[in-house]
Amino acid sequence: NVNGFLVPPNEPAAIAKALLRLIREAPLREQMGKEGKLMFARRHTLDHFADSLDSALSSSLRGRVC
Repeated sequence: NVNGFLVPPNEPAAIAKALLRLIREAPLREQMGKEGKLMFARRHTLDHFADSLDSALSSSLRGRVC
């Protein structure tokens, strides 16, 4: 649980337990928030977006005659 919790699907009690832990443990909540922000910043750069867009456009144009 570096930046979040994994909870089983369709188990409201598990989600409630995870949320209560975050409500009660401010340091954990703050650390997970910081880690999530860092992960987002690493994964969603302009270069990453440009590479993904280039890849999507290239694959959609493959085999087409212009």
